[in-house]
Amino acid sequence: MERTLERITVISLIQKLKRQSLHGVWPSVELSLSTDSRQADQTNFFFALVGEKFDAFQFVEQVISQGCPLILFQYSEEKDKKALELSKLHNVTFVGVSDTTKSLQELAHLRRFEWGQKGGKVIGVAGSNGKTTTKEILRSLLEHSGFNVCATEKNNNNHIGVPLTILSVKDFHQVLILEFGSNHPGEMEVLCRISEVDAGIITNIGDTHLEFFQNRENVLKEEAEIFFQMQKKSKGLIVLPQEDVLLATLKDNSIIHQVSQLNWSKKTIAFDFGNSHFELENDQLEGRHNFVNLAMATSLAQTVWPAMKDKILLSAQKVNLPKNNRSEFIHLQNTTIFLDAYNANPSSMRAALELFNHWCTEKSIPLEKRCYILGDMYELGDKEEAYHQELGKELRTMKASHCYFVGKFSLAYNRGFGQGHCFSHPDDLKPQMSDLKSKFSAFFIKGSRGIKLESLLANEERSHTGH
Repeated sequence: MERTLERITVISLIQKLKRQSLHGVWPSVELSLSTDSRQADQTNFFFALVGEKFDAFQFVEQVISQGCPLILFQYSEEKDKKALELSKLHNVTFVGVSDTTKSLQELAHLRRFEWGQKGGKVIGVAGSNGKTTTKEILRSLLEHSGFNVCATEKNNNNHIGVPLTILSVKDFHQVLILEFGSNHPGEMEVLCRISEVDAGIITNIGDTHLEFFQNRENVLKEEAEIFFQMQKKSKGLIVLPQEDVLLATLKDNSIIHQVSQLNWSKKTIAFDFGNSHFELENDQLEGRHNFVNLAMATSLAQTVWPAMKDKILLSAQKVNLPKNNRSEFIHLQNTTIFLDAYNANPSSMRAALELFNHWCTEKSIPLEKRCYILGDMYELGDKEEAYHQELGKELRTMKASHCYFVGKFSLAYNRGFGQGHCFSHPDDLKPQMSDLKSKFSAFFIKGSRGIKLESLLANEERSHTGH
């Protein structure tokens, strides 16, 4: 991921980092940050990150040849010796640090407060499902309300993506929206400490990453870290849905603000927030879960910016979502495809099925003309087969009659459903897609990112999704 740091601040911030070594002199020109050796040039400093299987220090001679004047690397005696030689030979400055990831996070923390002192607000979005959608709804809402917004791109929401997003914020931005993702205990604590958000939304608590969290109670502890960090400082704002049983256990009236009495109908959602009742209309969004997210985004925005309340409520009807393989309807000449090939777990699968079936009912598409294609759900722990089987049972309960299961857990799905068609890989099902499209009016296609169910679509269909 390539992000650009505001040039007027980068050198002064880097000089504040704890360092192991320094070879050369600080450049007299301001530079942008690059973590991509292919793009590092005379306008950038190169942050040579180290991961489990890579060390970007191996590319230093390449970035030097491209004119890069400053390189930050993870210190070792061997690398420091080479850095000293290259510094003298090419007049390039090298900064050695003990841990490049922690230094990146420290740099982001410094930038967050430098930018925040100018009046910028940091908003965090956490939760098991719907984080990216909620982030995009909030971004769209605030942009339509007249704010300059910087937000997490795609799902760059981890220990590298969050600091790079912070470092991409420009002085003219008024709001920074950060999506927080975690699949191991303790990761949220790091993200919240770097970001120190002013306000946040927790979307829900579901069966995500159970391979590492084991149960929903542990998921709650992780996702609620954004709230716990605020409690320590006795300030902040968290918006969450009252209907989520586990989130409802979080108690602190000075920080927690609940959206309650949610009542969704087609293109309208009514809800209570604080002492007021609201009704929002929107023709762009589909499904109850997206309208719940809209209610939370609108509630947060009008609380953080009360003087903008009327404009924010008016802007809610203009909110739309980008096309990115997430819960989108692709309308073709003779059929409609619901595609969500970005992520999947039992909670999000149920929400997507509810959305799809509601849409089909509205369009008078009978069950026998609906085709369901479900792919593997990953990172569910030792109960992964049971979760797939349970969803198969739920498909049978809803009287789905044409189901196709793809991936390692296709047989587990079918043990629950009983009469489905099983395929080990999307390529095995792909030859049948043309025939299936001639039989069915609506398709439900959803699975985890790794199973790549979007590959089932023809090239011209994939063009509708932004590919």
